[in-house]
Amino acid sequence: MKKSIADQIRDLENTRAAKAARLEEVTQKSIDDERSMDEAEAEEFDTLEGDIKSIDADLARLVRLQTVM
Repeated sequence: MKKSIADQIRDLENTRAAKAARLEEVTQKSIDDERSMDEAEAEEFDTLEGDIKSIDADLARLVRLQTVM
């Protein structure tokens, strides 16, 4: 069955929240350890940040689509 736009928005918002929470965890670990992020943490941070930006763009498009429908 085809997802509604509202369902897609909700799913993306949930995915975004999970990625943002992980981004905070990665950052907080290096803060708690009083050090810079290691290479793996920096790579994960950058990947998550890119994912979140992509999700934000998708959400903006879906909201605009929902407005015109």
